[in-house]
Amino acid sequence: MDNKTFDDRIRSLIDRASELFGRFIVLNERTARISLLVTSSIVAVSCLSVTAMSISASGGYKFTDSTDNITQATTESITIPYEDPGETAVDDTPATTADLTDCLTGDVLALGGISDINSADDVSEETIKKTPAKDLNDKQITKMLAGSSGKVKIIDRKDIKEGAQSSGSKEDIGNSQAENNAVSDNSGVTKTFDSNNNYVIGIDVSAWNGNINWTKVKDYGIKFVIVRCGGRYTGSGEVFKDKNFEKNVKGAAAAGLNVGAYFYSAATSISEAYEEASYAVDLCKGLKINYPLAIDFEINSSTARHAGVKGKDLRDILKTFCDTVKSQGYTPMVYMSKSCWTSVLGTTYASEITSKYKVWLAVYFKRFISGTEPYKMGDPLPTFGYRYNIWQYGYLHNVIPGISGDVDCNLGFFSSASLVEPSITVPGGELRTAAGSTIDPLANVKAVNSLNQEVSSANVSYTIKNAKGYSVELKNACSTIGTYTVTYSFGDAYRGTVSQQIKLYVTDKASAPATAAAPTSAPATSAPSESVPSAAPSATAAPTATAAPASATATAKPTLKPTAEPTSKPDTTSPSVIDNDIIV
Repeated sequence: MDNKTFDDRIRSLIDRASELFGRFIVLNERTARISLLVTSSIVAVSCLSVTAMSISASGGYKFTDSTDNITQATTESITIPYEDPGETAVDDTPATTADLTDCLTGDVLALGGISDINSADDVSEETIKKTPAKDLNDKQITKMLAGSSGKVKIIDRKDIKEGAQSSGSKEDIGNSQAENNAVSDNSGVTKTFDSNNNYVIGIDVSAWNGNINWTKVKDYGIKFVIVRCGGRYTGSGEVFKDKNFEKNVKGAAAAGLNVGAYFYSAATSISEAYEEASYAVDLCKGLKINYPLAIDFEINSSTARHAGVKGKDLRDILKTFCDTVKSQGYTPMVYMSKSCWTSVLGTTYASEITSKYKVWLAVYFKRFISGTEPYKMGDPLPTFGYRYNIWQYGYLHNVIPGISGDVDCNLGFFSSASLVEPSITVPGGELRTAAGSTIDPLANVKAVNSLNQEVSSANVSYTIKNAKGYSVELKNACSTIGTYTVTYSFGDAYRGTVSQQIKLYVTDKASAPATAAAPTSAPATSAPSESVPSAAPSATAAPTATAAPASATATAKPTLKPTAEPTSKPDTTSPSVIDNDIIV
C-alpha cells in the first residue's frame, strides 16, 4: 500500500468516525456507538499495520532474544524470534479491513455479543420494547414508567424467584417503629372527629390472623379491610405469597366489605420494586380489589436486607411500585410509620410521595397497643404535616368479633359514614314464659349498629340475672318462678359495646303477650373522650351512597381537603367510594 492510498484510507475512516461520533453525541444512537467502536478499531489497527510496512520497507529493526542487542537490519519484514525461530513461519501479509472486522467481531462476541454492548445505558423506546421485562435495568424501568400513560409490561410470575408461602408471624401485627414511638393521647394532637363522622373503620390482616368470620367482622361495623397479598423475605430476598390471601379477599368481599391489598416490601433497588409490583399485581389478578394496593415499607430489624435504604433510593422504590400498579388499574398507596416518613424518607421526598399517592400512616397511641377498647368518636387524631388517607392507630386484642387475638385497626378517610343511634329492639319490650317451659331470648330480637346495618343474632349476646343480681343460666331461670333481668349486647365499631335491658317474667302459667313497647335506642356504655376544637369541615365530605341520615350529637369537625378523582381500578361489581382526603 503506497503512502497516498494509506492517507486516503485513513482520511476516509476519520471522516466516518467523526460522523458517527456526532450521531452518538446528539442522538445517542445505539448503532452509531457500535459503528464508532468498530471504525475506531479499524483506524488504530490500520495505522499500526501501515506503519509496520513503512518501517519494513525502509529497513526496519530486527529484534533478537537479547534485549541489550537491538541492531538495525536490512530485512524486508518484522521478525520476532521465538525460542526456536527455525520452526516459526513468518506471515508479513498486511491485514485487510475484513480481517480487522472479523477479529473485532470475534472479540465482541467472546465478551457476550454485540447486543450486550452498552445495553445498560440504552433507554430507547425500541430497546425497552424488545427487552424482556425480567431483564430491564433500573434506568430502563424508570424511563418506561415515566413515558407511559397506560399499562406497562410487567414481569411474568414464572420469571420471579418465589419462596415458600407465608403463614405469618407475630411481627405481622403492628409496626415496631410506630410502637417504639407511641405517644399518649394528648401528645401532638390537634384534631378530633365529630358525630358526622367523615371516616370509616377498617382493619388489615394477614395469614397470622388465622381463620376469620367475616360476617361477624361486618356486623361489628367494619367497612374495609386491607389484606396482605405477599411480601419479600428480609433474609433470602425471595418473594412470597400470603397463604390466606385469596381466602381472606373472597370472604371479606362476600360479606360486603371494601377490600384492598398490601405487599410487604424489602426492596433495595428500582428493579426489585418493579419485581414486587409485578408479583403483587399477579396475586391480585381476578380478585375483587376495590380499595388501594399498597406497598408496606417498614424496617423491623437493623440486619434486614433493606435496613440501609433511605432518601432518594427509598423514593425511587416507592415511585416504581406505585407507578407500576397504577399502570395496571389499581390505586397505589404507601404505608409507613411517621418516623419512617420523616426520618428515613425525609421531608423533601415525603412531600413528593404524599402529593402523588394515597398515604397510609402508622402512628400509635399507647392505649391502642394490644388495647381492649377501640377508637371512638371524639378521640384525638395524630398530627402529621401531610395529608393521609388511612390512619393505623394500633392493634386491639380480642375486640373485633370474628378474629381471635390481636388485629391491626385503622380509620379510613376515603369515604364518609353518617351514623344512626345503635339499638336493640325486643318485641313487646319484655319476655314472659311459664315455669318449666323454654324460650329463645334471641327470637325476633332486632339489633342495628351505628352504620344502620342489621346485626345478625349470632353476634348478639345476652346474660340473665335474678332479683339478687346473680347470673343464672336460661334453663334455671325458666324453671324457677320469678322476675329476671336480661341484658342484650353487641360490639359496635364506633361506640364500643351497645346494650339493652328488659325483664323476663317466669310465672306459674303462660301469660298473655305483653303490649308492644316502642323501641328504644341503646347508646354505648362508654362515654367518648373529651374532644379538642378543630377547623370547619370541607363541603366535599359527602356520605356514601348507602349511608343513613346522621342522628348523633355533633361536636367538632376536622378540616377536609378535596383531591382529584381516584385512578382507575380493576372492574368490580361494588366499587368503593375513594374521594376524600384529610390533612391534620
